Amino acid sequence: YVSLAEDYTRKALRLNPNLVAGHRLMARILMKKGDLNRSLEYFKRIATILPEDIESQLRLAFCMEIKGDREKAIQLLRDAATRFPDSSLPYLHLGETYQRARQFERAIASYRQALTRKPENPVVMNNLAALLLDQGKGDAAVADEALRLVSRAWDLAPDSAAIADTLGWAYFRKGNLDEAVTLLFHAQRRAPSSPEVLYHLGCLSYARGKLDVAQTHLEAALSLSSDFI
Repeated sequence: YVSLAEDYTRKALRLNPNLVAGHRLMARILMKKGDLNRSLEYFKRIATILPEDIESQLRLAFCMEIKGDREKAIQLLRDAATRFPDSSLPYLHLGETYQRARQFERAIASYRQALTRKPENPVVMNNLAALLLDQGKGDAAVADEALRLVSRAWDLAPDSAAIADTLGWAYFRKGNLDEAVTLLFHAQRRAPSSPEVLYHLGCLSYARGKLDVAQTHLEAALSLSSDFI
């Protein structure tokens, strides 16, 4: 019903050209249709009509990144962090943007900034923990911090496949394979097509000496993605 939603939204905007909800919905519809240029224009209109709308600022930055202008996206997120100093969201999105750019130290710093503003955000805690596990290989103190973070995230969001995966990976890194098995299979049940979960299951199966199972998981992971940290 995307086209029908677009028709009704256009009618609403003809009646009220300054309707922020209409511009936001139209931007999302166009993004869903893959029309990034027009989606970007609607997010810009929202920024003009309602400059204090943080959600539109963040979506505008994401649109810019998808279009290939990551530096402008990062600058927009930095500006949002300055304009909304008490919000964790600009720093969360900065962390994710830096992570996609493989600028891991900057991503870690951004996630830490987000946590100073909202210490109990499970998404931020999970993202930071996952990065610490992959970037601080062999450092016991870093692994301990990651385990503390993702354990608390799991308390707050026990239905999250991503958090179950990170917690299982943290236990794997600590050598607790039994706990890792339970959590990683829980993550796989909730997200069977996640290449990260399959990769972690492959590593775990290899460590347990189940080479055929490990090969199956790793081949499945590589069939979905080759972008592993």
